[in-house]
Amino acid sequence: MNDEVHMVDVRFNFWRKWLVICSAITILFSLMMVFGSTGFLFEFYNRQVATAIWGRPELHEAVVKYHAWIFGVLGSSIAGWSVCLLFIALYPFKRREKWAYYCILISILIWAPLDSAFSIYFGVYIEALFNLFAVTLFLIPLIATYGSFFPKEAD
Repeated sequence: MNDEVHMVDVRFNFWRKWLVICSAITILFSLMMVFGSTGFLFEFYNRQVATAIWGRPELHEAVVKYHAWIFGVLGSSIAGWSVCLLFIALYPFKRREKWAYYCILISILIWAPLDSAFSIYFGVYIEALFNLFAVTLFLIPLIATYGSFFPKEAD
């Protein structure tokens, strides 16, 4: 194997592992949403949401139960999506199967703009900022590995 091909493989594996790690972190974070949405880790976020939606920094008492439920539903949904991303990054993405690239890209392009648009519309800017951070973590390796999935044809 020549040095250039080896370096391409090294770079590809770095970015693929990045996707694996981001997926694993997202699984852990989403499980924290399920089981700790009212804990100290989400205090700042919850204050921002409460201020945007109810005009006060604490969750309205009538909403506390709903909040725990919706975080359970959202967290478990995100965990399920992230497990799929993890397995795609571990196996078909590693084999450079184009459908795996498209699957990760399209799932992010559906989730992020919709989630962010609704968040901005309702004034929950902290969610849109969080999405921007998360999207960046996933799109960087997709951009970096694009050439491995779609190589330029030689002239």
